[in-house]
Amino acid sequence: MVHPKLDCTYRIRFTIRRVGDTILEFDEIYIDNFKLTYENENEIRVETKIKSDTPDLNIREIITSEVNYKIIPVLALISSSGYIFDPNSVSYGVECKENNKVVLKHTFSNIVRIEARNLRKVSKPFVQKEINELINFWKYLDDETRKDIARAVRFWSRGLADDDPIDKFINYYIAFEIIGKNIYKYNEKTWVTDICKEHELECKYDGYKVNDIRAALLHSRHTKHRELTKEKAEEIVVGHADQFGNNIFYLLNNFINRTKQS
Repeated sequence: MVHPKLDCTYRIRFTIRRVGDTILEFDEIYIDNFKLTYENENEIRVETKIKSDTPDLNIREIITSEVNYKIIPVLALISSSGYIFDPNSVSYGVECKENNKVVLKHTFSNIVRIEARNLRKVSKPFVQKEINELINFWKYLDDETRKDIARAVRFWSRGLADDDPIDKFINYYIAFEIIGKNIYKYNEKTWVTDICKEHELECKYDGYKVNDIRAALLHSRHTKHRELTKEKAEEIVVGHADQFGNNIFYLLNNFINRTKQS
């Protein structure tokens, strides 16, 4: 005997936390089928629905992919603020029908609250317009480039959120490496010099290139610059991590603007 397929509807809600100095000012905006609602200066509530013929979808896995590879990159790139998503903030309910009769109904709830803080605002009319333009552009990128940009934004956001300047710098550097090697596709051996020269970026701090500073941080002492100890690298990073992060966001924005024009 063939059983009819279930008609299941998942109603999903979760939160995204902002880190950085720019607040996107809006009541409700949409990124594809995700509705984003302003909760407070540091928190955005997101709601969506998913249709399926099974009550066993891995909702947190599906939502994590959508957030990390679509929602966060779009928000970050129009605001210059980072965004952090905790899968544990996902709350959802599922209702399944068979022959229009409800046969299963269940709710899983786990909403996480975050404290509010921070300053600069982007006006309401600007937000949805910019999101629509960026989503249309996002869809035309190849899958590999979309994933690389999303990964770079994720590590840049982690750097922005971190209070420790050494961890901040290392997260920024991972984003920098993804941008240089994977997105701009510079030469494997000369990518740091090439990207800094072409974009006229300051990539030397206190006389040392960022890749040498990163090497000293991770390996105690740089083999080429014996005087660049881990302790000296940490001192340099304390004074320059934020500037390095600004350079990384500039590179991401520049790639997108340049690609739009090509």
